[in-house]
Amino acid sequence: MENILKFENMFEIIDNLYGSMKHRVKDKEKASIYKQIWMDPGITRKGIVTELHKKRPTTVSYLVAELIEQNLIYEGAIISEKKKGRPEVPLFIKPDAFVCIAAYIVSQQIKAVLLRLDGTVICENSVQVPSDIENDQLFEYFTSLVTPLIEAKPLGSTFLGIGISMVGHFNMVTQELIFSIRWKKVKNFSFRKLSELLDCKVHIVNSFEVHLNYLLIHEKSYRVGGSLIYHWVYGIGASFSFNGLIFKTPSGYILESGHVPIDTNSKKPCLCGSFGCVETEAALWAIIPQLLHEFPDIPNNEYEFASYFTKNRLSQHPVIKKATKIIAYNLATLIHLFYPNRIIFRSPFLLDKDVYDDLKQTLFSMLPEFLMDDILLSVLKLEFKDEIFGSTSSLFRNRFKQELLVKH
Repeated sequence: MENILKFENMFEIIDNLYGSMKHRVKDKEKASIYKQIWMDPGITRKGIVTELHKKRPTTVSYLVAELIEQNLIYEGAIISEKKKGRPEVPLFIKPDAFVCIAAYIVSQQIKAVLLRLDGTVICENSVQVPSDIENDQLFEYFTSLVTPLIEAKPLGSTFLGIGISMVGHFNMVTQELIFSIRWKKVKNFSFRKLSELLDCKVHIVNSFEVHLNYLLIHEKSYRVGGSLIYHWVYGIGASFSFNGLIFKTPSGYILESGHVPIDTNSKKPCLCGSFGCVETEAALWAIIPQLLHEFPDIPNNEYEFASYFTKNRLSQHPVIKKATKIIAYNLATLIHLFYPNRIIFRSPFLLDKDVYDDLKQTLFSMLPEFLMDDILLSVLKLEFKDEIFGSTSSLFRNRFKQELLVKH
């Protein structure tokens, strides 16, 4: 399944490059030939003519030659020299023709991978970033994170840039991170300046949107009606789409459900600067300090926490019980506002069946029965493939728009 998803990611990009009538027929032909070679590794020119009906042999030969010249594909060993006629030569894509770096956030870490076209991770790196850093230090952390990966670029590969998936408040016009709860002293962090420092393209996307966009690509049913993805991880937030269109704003600040006040009298400070938000009782960053005296080795990494949570049977702990109830209240509000057809959870807590059942029971008790009958619930595994693809897809897409145009 993993390889299928990787290929589908790139097929989606190629299929949407020249969909309109404005593009030339020969550009669409070149894209379809490239995709066919990707779908059927080892296919010959003759095979392409057979598979792609109405393509003339001379057209296929010409466009294959251009793809080889561009270093996008290569020829394998001759299949058979004994047959009469021109020998058949297998064709293959060059998966490392282009590479990108995908960077994403896990709790207080920034992780990054060097990625090939086919989704294969060449190498990876990570840095633990203190919560009290300022802009200049964050520039240094990013530089130390990605420089080794850029240097690891395979010989002959073209480096396209860096896609960064982050949570925070953004100005997408100026490409600035206005504010992030993880690094409160970082203000108006310029990704354009980071691009200049690293001498490469830097593309920033909102993490919540990335996850939902990935699901919309791979699950056609999610494009019908309302889909709500709810993140109960280090922080808490959501993203919503209707008929495949994600609700978003230029500031990147929408559905910050973790910062809805639940207790106006609370003195618990939230990382956002307010008091009594949902996150102060239910986010991973707030829960861990409450459990440290009993579990001093508890990890604050979302992925490591999931297995630790189950191993130590924390589902019945009063802190978790309270957090689960608060999450249920938060979800009930979102359901009344958006009436989603489905809710997809991404949470280390809900990988535990007891917590999931507890949340579901509490949530159902708060809502009309007829409403809950129409809502499908599911839980995602804690993986980062969607963030890797979502943050780099535009870099690959923009390059293919150039490369798959017929040159002559």
